[in-house]
Amino acid sequence: MTLREANKEIELIENDIEKLLRDKEAKFIKTQPQAVDPSKQVTQGGKRIDKFLAYAKFSTEKEIDEKLDELYKRKKNWENWVEKKLKILNKYDDLEKQIIYYKEIHIPKNSFEKTWHFISKQVHASESTCRRIYRKYKNQRYIEN
Repeated sequence: MTLREANKEIELIENDIEKLLRDKEAKFIKTQPQAVDPSKQVTQGGKRIDKFLAYAKFSTEKEIDEKLDELYKRKKNWENWVEKKLKILNKYDDLEKQIIYYKEIHIPKNSFEKTWHFISKQVHASESTCRRIYRKYKNQRYIEN
């Protein structure tokens, strides 16, 4: 498996996590009272039920929470695999692959992770060396960011 495929898998897992969180939020919103006084709540001919108890019953099943826990664990495993793979690449002097990975494929958690300073710290090379290798890879004379 390549680093690109691993990152694709991580993105798919993050997408599933977002969907489950939205589902959980939608179910919680349904439990909130629609009126300050429950006796004034419009029921459209149905019964008034305690919505929070219905939600509590749902939350005891914990289907969504269990799926979320599983997805978080899978995501963490993939991230650990990617980090170990990068350490292996570093050990065997594939510096160019690491620089390209951090510049093009890596999904940053914040804007700092796309800078040359961050990349140089990760690959243990100077910023100018990283830029030079990346310029050579891109066949460009000037690389801005």
